[in-house]
Amino acid sequence: MYSKATIASLVLYLLARGQAAAIGDRAPDGLQVIHVDQVGNDTLTWFGSANPVPRAVEDRGLSPLDVGCGTNDIKCSTDHIYYGPTCQTLFSTLDNNNWLSSSPRAVCLGQGDSQCCISWSRETSSSIQQKNLLPSAKRTLAGCGLYNRSGQEWNVNLGSTCLSQCLSNRPNGCK
Repeated sequence: MYSKATIASLVLYLLARGQAAAIGDRAPDGLQVIHVDQVGNDTLTWFGSANPVPRAVEDRGLSPLDVGCGTNDIKCSTDHIYYGPTCQTLFSTLDNNNWLSSSPRAVCLGQGDSQCCISWSRETSSSIQQKNLLPSAKRTLAGCGLYNRSGQEWNVNLGSTCLSQCLSNRPNGCK
């Protein structure tokens, strides 16, 4: 006989697998679902590059040419608008010391019109903590507003990599 905890774990596992398959079917070109978690009634989905470039081929570190890195220029838009309250829940979920490998490219909470995603333009050159995604995302939400907007911040230094970071309703960037 199985315990209630074992059965509950199995049900959650099967639900996550089913949701990963359903979400994976909707992964945008160039991305693949790499991990799915349940957060309350929402789904937290991590996306990575479908065809990652080996580190030896792509130089992703900061160089002397990245003189603008850290200027954090934010541009707001009415394309691919996020749902601010879901973004705030996403921020709370990511506000921890858990480490990420350099391979994720986006994380989304929710699905459909009420989804909020943080995506970044390329893989980082080093591992980062989940909370490292928050400064840019919070600046973007504060600068663009809670509703009917999306925002992209340019020249973000994330994991010793100069990149752009987007807050929108999709995992593949603001544009």
